[in-house]
Amino acid sequence: MSYSLRPGFPLANHGPSDPEGIFIKLLVNGALKTGTKDRAGWQCYRVDFSPPNFRMLSLRIVVVIHALGIVIQSALAGLFLSGSVGPVVLHEWTAWGLLAIAAVQVGLSLAQSKQTRGLVFAISSLFVLLAEVLQTGTGYGRFLGVHIPLSVVLFGAVAWQLGEIFRPEARA
Repeated sequence: MSYSLRPGFPLANHGPSDPEGIFIKLLVNGALKTGTKDRAGWQCYRVDFSPPNFRMLSLRIVVVIHALGIVIQSALAGLFLSGSVGPVVLHEWTAWGLLAIAAVQVGLSLAQSKQTRGLVFAISSLFVLLAEVLQTGTGYGRFLGVHIPLSVVLFGAVAWQLGEIFRPEARA
């Protein structure tokens, strides 16, 4: 079967492979859409032709990068605490990179905060940024009594954000 997609118009059935008018699935923009034949034999689909939300996609990418950076930080910290001195330089560079990523995340989450839950995510992103500033300061000051527990809190916060941003209700 070949179909021509035109917004607002039914899709013409040009083949005999669906004589009973059973549900047919069509992959459009990454989502399966279903439809049936109407009385005239036309295959009808309701397809959403709105452009994807690039702010939400960008925010999701930034949160994933942020979470990966936190995991890399913990691995580098573990290598440093086990006696290896080399990873401390990478730990420092990654800390500055995470600060930049957190700042971008705050900006994107504020731009995306149209809903109440979006505002909660933006506020949590701001608190994560402030915690990472404190984390960087305590790392340079060698206050490990604050630095290590705060890293665990940051790991949990970014893991929560990662789960929150990929919830099905996190659209728009």
